[in-house]
Amino acid sequence: MLNLTNMKTTLIMAVCSAAILLSGCATSHKHSSAPEYKVIAGNYYAKDMEKNLNDLAKEGWTVVSLSGVPGETTQSPCYNYVVLKHTKK
Repeated sequence: MLNLTNMKTTLIMAVCSAAILLSGCATSHKHSSAPEYKVIAGNYYAKDMEKNLNDLAKEGWTVVSLSGVPGETTQSPCYNYVVLKHTKK
């Protein structure tokens, strides 16, 4: 009786394993493609840069790196470099 139970368990596990493997083979192999990068460089006031980045975020872009050089005065825009990343669909 114990031997028959072990055989049933082994058979059930084999069928479940085969189903899992075959369902993996039947799925689409379209994985997300390589990311796309964009660089924004230029003189921007903070409020303008914020609006620009928020608009890009709505399109799926994320900031990877940001650096800036302050303007000559507090009223001058900063020169900014922004690197953004987006995964193509």
